[in-house]
Amino acid sequence: MQIICVSRGTLSGGTALAEGLAQRLGYACLSREELIEAAVKEGVDMARLEGESLRPRVTSERWIQEREHYLAFATTTLCERARNGPLVYHGLTGHLLLTGVDHVLRIRVVDDEEHRLRAIMQSLRLDRRRARNHLLQVEDDRRRWVQALYGVAWDASSNYDFIVNLQQVNVENAASALVEAARLPDFKLTPSAERALEELYLASRARLCLARDPRTAQARFKVRCDHGVVTVAYPPWQSHLAGTIPEVLRALEGVEVRSTMAASNILWIQEEFDASSETLGEILQIAGRWNASVELLRLIPPEDAAGNGAAPPSAGSGDTPAIPNGLRETLGKLNRVGLAGGGRTLVGENRRIVEFFSARSGDSLVVVGDVYLSGPHAARLRKTRELQALISDTIRAPVVSAEDLRRRFLFGFRDVAHLLPAGVLTLLLYLVLFHRQAGVLHFVTGARGPFDRSWLNHSLAALVLTAFVPIIAGLYGSFTGRLMKLFGID
Repeated sequence: MQIICVSRGTLSGGTALAEGLAQRLGYACLSREELIEAAVKEGVDMARLEGESLRPRVTSERWIQEREHYLAFATTTLCERARNGPLVYHGLTGHLLLTGVDHVLRIRVVDDEEHRLRAIMQSLRLDRRRARNHLLQVEDDRRRWVQALYGVAWDASSNYDFIVNLQQVNVENAASALVEAARLPDFKLTPSAERALEELYLASRARLCLARDPRTAQARFKVRCDHGVVTVAYPPWQSHLAGTIPEVLRALEGVEVRSTMAASNILWIQEEFDASSETLGEILQIAGRWNASVELLRLIPPEDAAGNGAAPPSAGSGDTPAIPNGLRETLGKLNRVGLAGGGRTLVGENRRIVEFFSARSGDSLVVVGDVYLSGPHAARLRKTRELQALISDTIRAPVVSAEDLRRRFLFGFRDVAHLLPAGVLTLLLYLVLFHRQAGVLHFVTGARGPFDRSWLNHSLAALVLTAFVPIIAGLYGSFTGRLMKLFGID
C-alpha cells in the first residue's frame, strides 16, 4: 500500500511524470481532476469552495462546511484507493490529506517557465504578455487554494521529499530515478504507517457520514480516531446533537464511537503518561474551566524509539510502538470524566513535529511535559525549550511547560504570597487617597502652596504622578489578577 503524491504546477509535466511513474511501478493512478469530479457527484459545491478560497479572507460559514465535506471525502477516497493497493496521486498537495501516514513519498515537479509559456501561447492562442499573466494568475490561485484549505505554502520545499526540475532532465529519466527512490526503505509501508492509514480512514469516514446526514451537515465537529476508537468533539452550542452523533455513525460497524462536548482543545505532550500524575489533575482543572477536551501526544525522540518499544526507525521510517499502559490508563480517565480528545504516538523528528502541528487547528493550549527523559538534566531542559519554540513557530496557540501551566493558570502558594501584600497595599493607598482628596487635588492642580501655579509646582506634581500611577496600577493588577485566578476566572 505504498502511496506516492506528485504535486504539479500548470503545464509543468507533472501529469506525464506521475502516469509514467505509476506505469513503471505497476501502481494505480489517480488525478486531482478525477477526485474533483467525484467530489461534485458527492454533492460538494466545488464552485463555491474554489471561488471563495481566492478571497483574501474566507469567513463564510457555508464555505467552512463545504471545506470539511470536501476534505472528508477526498481523504476517504485516497485512503480507500491506497487500502486497495499501491497508489500514485497527482494534483496539488494530496499528501496533506494524509497527515500522520509517514511512508508517503512526496514529490514536487517544476519546469522551465519559458517552456510553460510556449505551451500556453500555443494551446490558448495568447501573446507572450497575456500568457505570462495567465500563468501567474493560475499559480497564484493554486497557492491561495492550498493556503485556504491547509494553511501551508504550496511551494515550500519543506513540504516535499524530492523536487524534480524537468528543465534539466526529461520525464522518462525522472520517472526512472523516482522508481528507485520509491523502493527505498524510508517509503516502505510499516506497521505503524498501516495503522495510521487505517485510523485516518476511519476518522475521515466518520466525518463524511456526519457531513452527509442532514441532521449534522451544518454542525462543526472535530473527529479523530485513536487505536480504533473514533472521538467526535462538538461545541457546547451543539449539545442537542449529542444523541444524534452515535445514530449517524452507527453505520461504522465494529468501531467504538465516543462524543465529547468541548469548546476548545488542550494538547498535552509527554514521553510517558501517568494517570495519577499531578500535571494531569492540573490540566483537568483548566479543561473543566474552559470546557475543553484533552488530547494526548506521546512524543518519542528518534534515538529512543527502540528503547520505547518501537522498531528502530531507518532514516525517518516513523515506526511507532503499540499503545502503552500509561497512555491507555490516562485515556481511560479522560473518557470517564468526559474530556477525552484522543491520543497518539509520534516519533519526534523536527520535520514530523512541524507536519503534525501544521495540519492542526482549534488548540487553545499546548502543554509540553516531561520529554527527552533519557538525556541528562541540562540537555533535557535545552531540548524542551527548543521543542516549545518549534511548536510556537508553527501554531498560534500558547505553548507552555508544566511549570508554566501552574504559574499562569492555577492558584498556588506563590500567588498567596503576592495576593495578601498587594491587596493590603492597594487598600491603604486608596484609603489615603480618598481620605485626603482635597489635599491631593490641590497639589495636582497647583491651587495652593508656596509655589502657587508656578512651573516648579506643576513639574513636581507631574513627577509624583508619573511615579505613583504605575505603582498603584501594578499593585491593583497583581491583586485582581491573582484574585481572578483564585476563583478560576481566565
